[in-house]
Amino acid sequence: MMQRTPLISLGGGGEYAYAMLETLMMQGESAAVGAPRFDGKDFETWQARMKLRLRAYNLAVWRIVETGFSCVDEANPTALELRNIQYNAQVMNAIYCALSDDYLYRIWHLDTAKEVWDALQAIHEDTPIVRELKVKQLREKMEFFAWKKHELPTSMYVRLDILATEMKRLGCQEVTNSYVVRKMLRAITPRDSTFEAIIRQRPDFEELTPLDVLHSFQVYNRWQEQSRIICRNAAEEDTEPACGAGCSGEVPYFDGTHYLSWQRRMKFYLLSLHPLVWRIVETGFSCVDEANPTALEQSKMEYDARAMGTLDCALSRDQSRRICNCKSAKEIWDALRKFNEAVRESKLGYLRIDMDRFALGKHEPPSDMYARLNDLVTEMKGLGCKEMTDSYVVRRMLRAMAPRNPNLVFLIREKPNFELLTPLDVLATFLLYDMEQK
Repeated sequence: MMQRTPLISLGGGGEYAYAMLETLMMQGESAAVGAPRFDGKDFETWQARMKLRLRAYNLAVWRIVETGFSCVDEANPTALELRNIQYNAQVMNAIYCALSDDYLYRIWHLDTAKEVWDALQAIHEDTPIVRELKVKQLREKMEFFAWKKHELPTSMYVRLDILATEMKRLGCQEVTNSYVVRKMLRAITPRDSTFEAIIRQRPDFEELTPLDVLHSFQVYNRWQEQSRIICRNAAEEDTEPACGAGCSGEVPYFDGTHYLSWQRRMKFYLLSLHPLVWRIVETGFSCVDEANPTALEQSKMEYDARAMGTLDCALSRDQSRRICNCKSAKEIWDALRKFNEAVRESKLGYLRIDMDRFALGKHEPPSDMYARLNDLVTEMKGLGCKEMTDSYVVRRMLRAMAPRNPNLVFLIREKPNFELLTPLDVLATFLLYDMEQK
């Protein structure tokens, strides 16, 4: 039995709290439950929320992300190393549950939580050309910012505040309180020009903040339309839509698509339950006498039964039929791998043909072409196609764009850092070129 070696102080009730934590882990409770989902937007916010989630689950789990871990002998880990392996798998499972397939393919070659965490940070560091494109797009949005029909004042303010915050983050020096106040008043004017005139005549106008303007407008609006507001509030009650329950802690579901993605997720889900659960799936086991198993064999049988039950819950009806005759978790795992690798090779052949024929459509904007190419690349990565590097995709993009703008393609190829360009860098260059032309 594994010796309990507390990694953090738990105070007077430490033994009880540690026992409860160990019990939760053995029952399958993991750091993935309640982990925030990441859709590719606002990485900094997701990173902060994920850090809080992992720290709240267990400080020792978060320490694995910060410092990493290593095993002296991976075949025979000590009790402490075995616990660190489980902590690492807990974090990997939480991150895998949070990421879409597109992001998973970028980091699935990494086996430790620290490597994954560092890689995600590196992916979301803005390059100068992408930053320049973002700034231009945000300035355009600010220039055309307007109050939407039927939109509440607070909602309009929140949209404007988010836009201003993003511009400040990208280094736009012009975004001061005075700048945002004027944009806000310009948006309010079509709906109530009187209020805009009253605000501008205030002696402290230059010192107002956007929040001051919002509060003033709310008071003015209540004073002007008090009777109608009361009637409207009585007739209809605004309610926020309930957020759907998160499923980040559920068993990864496999319906026959994206097998490699599911395989990777399931590995770390099983590891997060217990390292020995995954070891049974990976290596299998045997009993000398099944009628009279030893204590060790009995323990392995229990882990195997747990793994089989988990795998069965993860499979769709069609996939379950393929493994109905399997008698162990290892047999199930091997059967799924054998069948899906055959399917994968067939699909990959057709996708390679599509990639060879990839071209820019007539009147198709570069962003749409990039989206189509990215979908194709993501699908091929999901099938294990290792040649889908940034350099490969960049060359496909340039080949597709060459008939429309050969001079720009030539200039990109002649850049000193051409081999370091990412597909997003190339897309940003085309978009910036189009914006300059317009």
